[in-house]
Amino acid sequence: MPNQYKPIPPIDEIQEYITYFYRCRLNDKEIAKEMKDHYDQDKYGLSVASVKRVRKSLGLLSTRQQKHSLDSINRQIEEIRARFPTRGIENIRKSLHTDYGMFVPRPLIAKFLKQTEPEAVEQRKARRLVRKCYWAAGVNDTWSQDQHDKWGRFGLWLHACVDVFSGYIIWIKIWWNNRNPRVVCSWYIDAVRKLGAIPLVTQSDPGTENYGVANAQTVMRHSMDPSLADTMQHRWMHKKQNIKAEIVWSLLRHDWTPGFENTLDKGVNQGWYKATDPLESLLFRWLAIPWLQAELDSWIVMRNFNAPRADKNKVLPHGVPEMVYSKPESFGALDFKIPVSPDLVDRAEQDHAPPGHEVHELVPPIFAARAHELYTKLGNPPVTSASFWDVYKTMLWEFCNTPTPLSHPIASVLTAFDASKHVAPPDPENPLPENIVPLLPGLKELRAGDDMVGELPEGFLYIGGLSKPIIPPSIAEAAAKLTTAQKGKTKGSKQGSNS
Repeated sequence: MPNQYKPIPPIDEIQEYITYFYRCRLNDKEIAKEMKDHYDQDKYGLSVASVKRVRKSLGLLSTRQQKHSLDSINRQIEEIRARFPTRGIENIRKSLHTDYGMFVPRPLIAKFLKQTEPEAVEQRKARRLVRKCYWAAGVNDTWSQDQHDKWGRFGLWLHACVDVFSGYIIWIKIWWNNRNPRVVCSWYIDAVRKLGAIPLVTQSDPGTENYGVANAQTVMRHSMDPSLADTMQHRWMHKKQNIKAEIVWSLLRHDWTPGFENTLDKGVNQGWYKATDPLESLLFRWLAIPWLQAELDSWIVMRNFNAPRADKNKVLPHGVPEMVYSKPESFGALDFKIPVSPDLVDRAEQDHAPPGHEVHELVPPIFAARAHELYTKLGNPPVTSASFWDVYKTMLWEFCNTPTPLSHPIASVLTAFDASKHVAPPDPENPLPENIVPLLPGLKELRAGDDMVGELPEGFLYIGGLSKPIIPPSIAEAAAKLTTAQKGKTKGSKQGSNS
């Protein structure tokens, strides 16, 4: 056998990578293959059997080795169901792995659910999406972003960004504003700074909230490629065409949202929270946003580190989004990211997402200081779905009944705070003055890169940053089959009409 007599690499040098691939749910054979990029193959060897031994020594046990039973998964599944009451077998399996480090076979989870909630199992049926196929040339070709306004009645607004090619979720943010271009651009800047690069293009619906990202992306692209100087490097998507981001919202609404929405609705229905009351709005914001952001971050990890359900209609790579995004070469793909210097990112931030702007503050600083003081007085209780309203009501009572030297400044803050505008449905035609940022003038809309493969209306539309993208074989093959099928249908219909 190759490498039969070579020693394995030092454990401390490979532990991080083996753990990473284990989290991505790769089996031992797949881990051994991926690990070849992370040690000197002239000096060391790492067979499948060696991977298995190292993995076990690190406490990273496989599904069979963990030997779970109905009793051993009971508590964890009940906790998951309390937070996510509509979650099905596959997402429970992923959550057990992501949140608890447990590998549990699907049949065991199915058996548990059939015993504990047989009616719910029957009610959950696969949902079908209306399919509109478009493709990207590779990782970081296009970042698709979109806002989500379903929780506006609570004073909470969401925003997401996803890499089109890999399906990797770059961010989902919950905030008290998703219409101010400065705060939306700050999330883009954070992602760029973490990656050290920008995509070829960004895309979104044509709302003014996206002007900051469009401007920052364009300025940075222009600074590195003057040939693009007359063209906006952000694509505006119309009429439900921003598909990838909309898919993320569909997944979130089906899996993550229901349990937390029920929790929030309870407080509104009980009269504990009125979103238009300044004190209640600020306290709710101070407690709810950090808690829900942490829950969203956990959900993002689950989605990124688990392969989506197999889909015969999908032409982009099948696999774990994190793996596709970080190692596109393993999937026969390219990474189109454009490295940017920290200085360039800093300038873009100052110009388009200035850190000192009040939109970046969770609550006014004076209110935050008092809230932190009262929260500490209560013993820093953990905020969860079960405890949120109890903590909120206790802190609200303390705010209203505890004398404090800060009461006068807080009174001024509350008097000046207009809570109603943070729950009102957005009006795209008449944005609030503080949410207006002008778009860079005199630039042509991004059009280069559109390419239809196959016949309308069911072809595969390329929407990215390359003027002449190389069509992946999988897409060309799928388009050819689709064209043949369409011609067959047309021929059949003509014969039917002539008979």
